[in-house]
Amino acid sequence: MKLKIKCKLLVVAIFMLLSTSYINAQEDFYQHGNIGLGATTGMQNPYGLFGLEISYLFSDILDLNAGVGVGFSGVKTGVGLRIFLPNKDVSPYLGANFIYATGGKEIEVRRGGETGYFDIPKGSAIHVKGGVKIRFFFDQWLYLSGGYAFSRNDKEAEFLYGSDSEKIQNFANFSTIGGVQASATFIFKFFGNKANSKKSSWGQD
Repeated sequence: MKLKIKCKLLVVAIFMLLSTSYINAQEDFYQHGNIGLGATTGMQNPYGLFGLEISYLFSDILDLNAGVGVGFSGVKTGVGLRIFLPNKDVSPYLGANFIYATGGKEIEVRRGGETGYFDIPKGSAIHVKGGVKIRFFFDQWLYLSGGYAFSRNDKEAEFLYGSDSEKIQNFANFSTIGGVQASATFIFKFFGNKANSKKSSWGQD
């Protein structure tokens, strides 16, 4: 009889242990998903006015990402990274991107009833930025950032025809790659755990 009771207690203990492990695994899935996919937008945004981004949580504090999108300076593609300071539900971060834009041909620019046509030059830029990430629901994140894109090419749009007034030219130049950046990105993370799934003084992701 005592042996049967011990066996039953052992079975119950094993069941509770497996249940606890499963619950913890589910929590880790939502807290530590290391692959992310989302949408991004903004002024001089690395991945365009309307873009898609995929990210990989390389470690507790390092996020690598790549993206593609469209904007005033054509199709934009690139890669980037974010360093979290520290990595918590609400966390400041520093980031950088290297991007390339295809430019545009015969782009119409309208300002104050005037219309001009310009070629927007192709080129590349290095973005340096700071921001904050905010966690929503299980493992969904909003990234807000501001910074500056240092263009490696000419910032001057090439006038073709139409109005070449100063305000039209300035707006066309603003459409080229480079300048002050303000961005918002919403990422949904999924698939697996990050490199270090143990809780530490850095906090949770």
